[in-house]
Amino acid sequence: TAASPQPTLNDTIVCLGSPVLLDAGAGYASYLWSTGASSQSILVYLAGVYTVSVSNASGCQGSAQATVSNLPIPSPKMIKHE
Repeated sequence: TAASPQPTLNDTIVCLGSPVLLDAGAGYASYLWSTGASSQSILVYLAGVYTVSVSNASGCQGSAQATVSNLPIPSPKMIKHE
């Protein structure tokens, strides 16, 4: 029997508004992301949990998920002139 595909995604922490490329890896017959995309990789801008389901040529399925988190934007410190 064919083994189920095992895509891997990594959790990522980026500055707010920075894009993150999530890549499920090459070599699968089909891809389906929680965003509705059907490409090998997606570019996301919002924090959240993203999942991908893949199928290989034998029709076996596997999935992975990644959490994208945002760092807060630093606030500038007020400079006081005396």
